[in-house]
Amino acid sequence: MVRKFFSYVFSLSFLQLFLIGLGLSIFLIASFFYLATEHSHLIFKDIRGEFIFNNLTILGIFYIFSGIIPNFFILILIFQLAKFLFIECLKLIGKILSIIFSDENLDKFNEYVFKLEKTLIKNKPKLDKVVNKIKLKKKIKKDYLMPLSIIIAATILAIAILLR
Repeated sequence: MVRKFFSYVFSLSFLQLFLIGLGLSIFLIASFFYLATEHSHLIFKDIRGEFIFNNLTILGIFYIFSGIIPNFFILILIFQLAKFLFIECLKLIGKILSIIFSDENLDKFNEYVFKLEKTLIKNKPKLDKVVNKIKLKKKIKKDYLMPLSIIIAATILAIAILLR
């Protein structure tokens, strides 16, 4: 019974949750003030002294704790909104990374690296002792960028699957 209630509540849309929370807040506040002004004996046992928790009837205690109910719906709304924004940010990051690490861009990058290597090989630095320590890698192709892009993409997918 409780599981069905919570699954129903979590399946509601943003607007439905907001309207339920707002409606319950308005209804509970209005009914409390109506009963407190018109029928105070239903909420308070003794109104002459100062306010003490023992002076409340069962209905009065219900009204004190009834603020939890609309706040529950608003809290669920906030969590769903945060989850939605987080997932949308991950999707946006995924699209940006797919553009950056596309095969077309990697091929262009490899061309630039190849040209840079040729230029560096033609114009060797004129250093005496350091020349032997510099080792140019002739094949950079996808050695460094592909594992990085795979790790980032896998992380994004894992987080998106976890949240969905």
